Amino acid sequence: LLWMLQGSQEVRARLLVVEDDDDVREEIGHTMRSEGFDVELAWNGDEALSILRNHPSFDLILLDLMLPKTDGWQFRLTQRADPLLSAIPVIAMSASTSAQARAIDADAYVPKPFTSDALIGAVRQVLQQRRMLHLDRLASLGRVAAGIAHEVNNPLTYVYANLSMARNSLTASRVKPAAEPHLTATQMAGIEASIERALEGVDRVRVIMDGVRLFVRAPEERHTPVDVRVVIDSSLAVLNHELQQKATVQKQLDDVPLIYGNRSHLGQLMINLLTNALDSVPLGNPQVHSLTVRTSTSAAGEIVIEVEDTGSGMSEEVRSRIFEPFFTTKPPGVGTGLGLSICHGIARSHGATIQVESHPGKGSCFRVVFPKTSAITSSSLPAFEHRRRVLVIDDDPITAAAVQRILELDNEVRVVADGEAALKLIDQEDAKPDVILCDVHLGPVTSQQIYEKIHQSHPDLVERIVFMKTVGAAEGVPRFVEMLPNSCLDKPFTKADFKKAVDRLQSRGRTTSGMRMRAVTPDEAASFPPSSRLRGR
Repeated sequence: LLWMLQGSQEVRARLLVVEDDDDVREEIGHTMRSEGFDVELAWNGDEALSILRNHPSFDLILLDLMLPKTDGWQFRLTQRADPLLSAIPVIAMSASTSAQARAIDADAYVPKPFTSDALIGAVRQVLQQRRMLHLDRLASLGRVAAGIAHEVNNPLTYVYANLSMARNSLTASRVKPAAEPHLTATQMAGIEASIERALEGVDRVRVIMDGVRLFVRAPEERHTPVDVRVVIDSSLAVLNHELQQKATVQKQLDDVPLIYGNRSHLGQLMINLLTNALDSVPLGNPQVHSLTVRTSTSAAGEIVIEVEDTGSGMSEEVRSRIFEPFFTTKPPGVGTGLGLSICHGIARSHGATIQVESHPGKGSCFRVVFPKTSAITSSSLPAFEHRRRVLVIDDDPITAAAVQRILELDNEVRVVADGEAALKLIDQEDAKPDVILCDVHLGPVTSQQIYEKIHQSHPDLVERIVFMKTVGAAEGVPRFVEMLPNSCLDKPFTKADFKKAVDRLQSRGRTTSGMRMRAVTPDEAASFPPSSRLRGR
């Protein structure tokens, strides 16, 4: 489907060639244009970054490593740190034979000298990998969509039923004679139970929708602290309808450190592993078959996720090919043959490996192992030494009051209705807020203007901002919020959701991933310019 859409719209990929040798740069540009690509040229890293910041919609960067001023390693570090640019894939080019050159954090490496065919092949391979990722997301979305309506309608049914019961009890109490108690202890207990069950239903819908957002929203390329157990729960919730018809789910989720990763991609990895397991299990015998998901930490400090099924298993021949793109044992028209290949690519992009154990008729176990360098341990996070001071900026008084009630038991909460009041409060008070909860849709001072003004006057506070958005709002999320590393809470949220957002906020600044930096030495990294930041663009 994606290929057809691209063909019908005559999509031309945009390439940026960064090369300091005039002859080589012009030759690469001519070759790529003759292949149907739109090409722009830059002679060093500084010029390339300037071009990208003005026009960040490139599909691929061809990057020479030995450049004047900002070289290829410095360019790559700066690019990865910029939310607007980090998603653009890179092919590194170099005549260097050093291990440092080949270890550059890039999607592909082409050694110089190279032939036109070799470079064209690398370009098409990287672009195809990106298309495959989107194609697999479409296939996954189509599969889970069938069960989503069923999964949402069930909790909504008893949310409605229980709230109706509570409302009817309250209505009946108002028409009683004055001499009689309006509500007996038994009736009050019944109303409380109805409300509690309704809240359980709302929580179930929220979990389901959290999993759905892994697919319906364009995947962010930036890496953030991720709790893999939350990703697992969201993925299981999305597939719950199919799981109920095929297998008994067993969760053995040990407490493991947060990892530094991409939540959307990890969600796709989990969905693909789970659907692969479900495909090996026949329909209609959920009591006979089981699907077990485990998390654990190895003796070496690695974070391990296991997905084990009691399905049909695989022969050695099939197992040796399962990660090949488009390889499938399913009949024509069923599946894309991309799922496990995508899993392998996502794991590799996180520095992880996938191990497989399988025997015909005895099921399979897929084990994803993340290196210790990916972990962010909670003991290393800074702790607040006092009750958190929370500033809530929301122009909806009902929502603001609800947020205040949720948080005020554990925090000192101040609520303002607009950006001007918030900025005035921040400027005047000596005690700065530990957390700033800001709704994304405000006026007349917008959330972007608030961010920019705080960045100018109190730059140390911008990392304490947590945005709030309403799920399904017609306006959508402002582009600038999507590009920022700040957390974004979906309304309505719970105290637990707020705590997770604060944990992510506290862990920022510690998001060094060893796998991302091993192309350079510590001494070299120390000499690089500071990472660029988004400034209201």
